[in-house]
Order: sequence, then structure tokens, then C-alpha cells
Amino acid sequence: KVDIKEQDNKYILEAELPGVNKDEITVELRDDMLTISVQRDERIEETKENYIRRERRYGSQSRSFYLENVKAEEIKANFENGILSISLPKKEVKANKTRKIDIN
Repeated sequence: KVDIKEQDNKYILEAELPGVNKDEITVELRDDMLTISVQRDERIEETKENYIRRERRYGSQSRSFYLENVKAEEIKANFENGILSISLPKKEVKANKTRKIDIN
């Protein structure tokens, strides 16, 4: 689940990533596209009396969002308690100045 909130000077993106470790997450910005990826490689080995159990689980997920008017160099991310929070500062958008030109 991903929530995106707009504030006066920034956007806040919060993604729920339960059971994921910080080192399994990649966040990239390329050509105004923010991509969050998770790559998991989980192995469980258990040995008891007469049997051996081995389980392996591999997987990857990614989610992308188009961003415009964001200061790429000021983006910050934090991961705590299974929530990835990304602060996306807005660029100042200059109003289009329109000027009527008289025709002689």
C-alpha cells in the first residue's frame, strides 16, 4: 500500500513494506520516474531427528511513480517499522507571465 500526501512545499510518499529489510530496498529516480524496488532471497533450513526441511523463497517487486516539479537532489528517504517514507521537495513553479502586445 502506498499513500502520497501533498503539503505546501513537498510531497510525502509512504509505502508499507512489512517483513522487508532495509538492505532489500532500492529507491531510484530516473527521468522524473521514482521507482521503489524490493529484492528478496529468503532461505530457511531446519534439521530435526529424521527429517530435513529446506525452503527457499525468491521474489522481487517494484512500483513506479511519475514525478514532476520535484527537486531531485533534495529527496530524502527513511525506513522504520516496515514503512518507507520518502520526502519529495517541490520545485518553485513560476506562474506563466502573459503580456498582451498591442498591434500598431
